[in-house]
Amino acid sequence: MKPKINTMTLVRRSPLFAGFPTWLDEFFDAPATPAQPAVRSAAANVSESEHAYSIELLAPGFDKSDFELSVQEQVLTLKAEHKKESEEKNDRYTRREFAVRSFSRSFHLPKNVDSEHIEARYENGVLMLELPKLSKPVPVGKAIEVK
Repeated sequence: MKPKINTMTLVRRSPLFAGFPTWLDEFFDAPATPAQPAVRSAAANVSESEHAYSIELLAPGFDKSDFELSVQEQVLTLKAEHKKESEEKNDRYTRREFAVRSFSRSFHLPKNVDSEHIEARYENGVLMLELPKLSKPVPVGKAIEVK
């Protein structure tokens, strides 16, 4: 008679949290190396009022100087990169560690955004953008008379 062999399947996430990424998934799926740091996307809320659009991005742990914002051809691009270096020295060893966190997001802007007057501020881990609307609507097209 052969002994019964028990088998086990390795499950990467609990069914209770299916659909939600875990830190372990991120570790295995997107390894970060000094040459190619992991790029993550920041969660964004977009809202509209009568006079402006607002965008809020969740980006904790960054400094104001870590952000780069630009508008080209009706596309707003937000980039952030934060580098951290630590060093610990002892009589017997020296340990240096580096960490890089970054993300990039792009938004196609409606034609009625006044891109010359976009304002940004960063408070408590949230980047807030105010995109004012143009006072005059931008013409979508024009009629051409045939002569």
